[in-house]
Amino acid sequence: MRNIKIFLAALFLCLGMATMGWCLTIVGGDWNGTDVGQIDAYIASTNTLNNSNPTTETAWVNSILSPESVTFQIKQEEDIPIYDTDQLGVYAVNMPIPPEAKYFLVKNATWWALFENSAEMDWGVFDSNVLPPGMNIPGEYTVSHVTRFDGIPVPEPATMLLLGMGLLGLATAGKKRVFKK
Repeated sequence: MRNIKIFLAALFLCLGMATMGWCLTIVGGDWNGTDVGQIDAYIASTNTLNNSNPTTETAWVNSILSPESVTFQIKQEEDIPIYDTDQLGVYAVNMPIPPEAKYFLVKNATWWALFENSAEMDWGVFDSNVLPPGMNIPGEYTVSHVTRFDGIPVPEPATMLLLGMGLLGLATAGKKRVFKK
């Protein structure tokens, strides 16, 4: 029993230390040192939409995600700060409220790029290196707005919960076996 306790303590210590290594961090500014999670998954981009209203953007996102369907949440337009991270070409956008978004659009003057928010829900983190060349402005990245869509993805802690439940089941099974002897 003592060996199991030592093993579990070591396992939780390793898992606790490992999760911090997976996060990107903001470099500079007011948010310097803030963990923003991982790079969110790039899904698609376009420069063929007629305008940036919620109906047009939502219709395009739903055409990409079909059969999944999303609804418009909020459009951030005023002074969207884009933060540098500790990985070259990767930027973060703060998206604290209202509710966390499963998908978000980043738009500059003529392009829209769709991402799945898969890590830290308060931040949209995107790699500009995967975007079409027309979205990047050499030496600077500008964003006219960020649009968010509903749904909250299953966060990574669910995996840790599943692992914990499995370990608890093993411990319970081992305990029952000890009492049967």
